[in-house]
Amino acid sequence: MMTFEKLIKEKFRWFIIGVLVVLFLNGILLLNRDDKGTFGDMFGVANALFSGLAFLGILYAILLQREDLQIQKQELEETRNVLIKQEEQLKAQADALRKQNFENTFFNLLKQHNTIIDSMSGRASSGNVAGRFCFLAWKTDLLNDLRNLSDSSVMPRDVIAMPEVVKRASEKFFNSNEPFLGHYFRNLFSIVKYVAESNIGNKDFYIDIVRNQLSDDEILFMFSYGLTDFGAEYKKLIENNRLLKRLTYEYREEYGKKISIEKDGLYADSAFG
Repeated sequence: MMTFEKLIKEKFRWFIIGVLVVLFLNGILLLNRDDKGTFGDMFGVANALFSGLAFLGILYAILLQREDLQIQKQELEETRNVLIKQEEQLKAQADALRKQNFENTFFNLLKQHNTIIDSMSGRASSGNVAGRFCFLAWKTDLLNDLRNLSDSSVMPRDVIAMPEVVKRASEKFFNSNEPFLGHYFRNLFSIVKYVAESNIGNKDFYIDIVRNQLSDDEILFMFSYGLTDFGAEYKKLIENNRLLKRLTYEYREEYGKKISIEKDGLYADSAFG
């Protein structure tokens, strides 16, 4: 279907041709006549034609201007789409750079944490200990504290360490060993806090990486540390980030006896995933 603008343009084209034909014939008829003035008055209609032509010219100019505005609008829309795509690309680049910077810092912190573990040293009931062997030796001491506070009998037997006993045993252990473990936990929780407070996506992925770096013994000591005055400030961090997800509740001692930890009421359920 022909639009209004196309219809006007088509009519205007034929109108111009008609006017030119009329003027051409008018000139030929007047060329050899003596009564040009009288005869020319018969073609006064040309004045009307020129008036109509002027009106159509204005209308045609308006249509052309309208076309120009539509073209400009289309160009602006295309420019806007290009700017949107550029903005999306810049945002993607910024996100990639932010993630790269975050991961560089994150893995450097993990590397530093492993260095701290390798340089650890202290004393246990079995003697001087160093490196990751500290946790194995200290676990024996912590379990002994749990048993002694749970059972005063001489003959060993299976023990269930109730929540109050777990808190008392934890306080007793860290009152003696916090100088050896304090730096370890402060650095560990600074890594967790760095992830938790960052604006990076998929934080659980990085928290899982941190948790998977820890041995079962380290998770036991984290559980114990958060129950003491030394680690109270980190308890909420433990709960919010499911850091005790792999906590073991039963431990075998010599002679095959067992110590079970009763955790109810010590932490929010979120701490255990």
